[in-house]
Amino acid sequence: MIAQPRTPAAQTRPPTDTAVTQTMDTDAHLSPAQVFGRQLASWRNRAGLTQEKVAREASISLSYYRKIESGHRAPTEHLAKVADDLCEAGGILLDLFEQLSPAFRQQTFPGWFGEWVEDVEAAAVMLRTYEPLLAPGLLQVESYARAVLSTRIGDGPDEIDEMVSARLARQQIFERGRPPALWAILDEGILRRCVGGPGIMRLQCRHLHEVASRPDIVIRVIPLSTGAHEGLSGGFVIADLPEGKPPVAYLDNAAQGQTAGDQETVKKLEGLWATLGVEALPRTASLELLKEAERSWTTE
Repeated sequence: MIAQPRTPAAQTRPPTDTAVTQTMDTDAHLSPAQVFGRQLASWRNRAGLTQEKVAREASISLSYYRKIESGHRAPTEHLAKVADDLCEAGGILLDLFEQLSPAFRQQTFPGWFGEWVEDVEAAAVMLRTYEPLLAPGLLQVESYARAVLSTRIGDGPDEIDEMVSARLARQQIFERGRPPALWAILDEGILRRCVGGPGIMRLQCRHLHEVASRPDIVIRVIPLSTGAHEGLSGGFVIADLPEGKPPVAYLDNAAQGQTAGDQETVKKLEGLWATLGVEALPRTASLELLKEAERSWTTE
């Protein structure tokens, strides 16, 4: 079917902020995902587009797209951008996504992690993270994140797409005007364990080297030659908050993570962080090791 000619957008649509406010007021009884899905379907129909067309342009499955329109799945930022452009929504769909994105992330992340992402990580002025097994989520490239999350039993492609999108969205804190400083200590085993294949590992090691060259991100590596060390039991993050608020920690484990605000636990982790810093290579030597690790992952 050929779509009928439309009046220029600027003459038919209200200002973006007004449209978004009216949308949220009108659909106040709906969930955030339902609000977005209803508006997405409305704009798509107005543009004379099929669900298949939008799904194809957004590089997602038709079944996943249908779940977004029905409000059973949260949209990704990429989908919001593609749909806004295809439907000539003038930024309304993208603005709606941005206003609802905190609620989308809460739906995607388990409750115990959503608290960390929304209340702590987003407000931090400095993050001190230690990882013994995998690249930190804030520093993962998309293909590496997908390879890690694809190991979860019981999650299908749609769920994995959603989790990958949410993980990458967390990295937007580094695009703020005043991003948090990030100090990361990594075990060298992260650079040597093949996650997703040599090509993905090469890309991930290159990304770590690139971000570690930024003035606000420091990565130091504990070499394999160190052998056993105190950090092998698990990863953790210490978030330093503004306005004199006490630091908060996050501990990772096999079942679920745990946010810890009690200062006794935080002090113990700060002591462990200092110990691991003694074991780690200096910044310059760590950069050289990251570059060597990238070269070691050949696809030939």
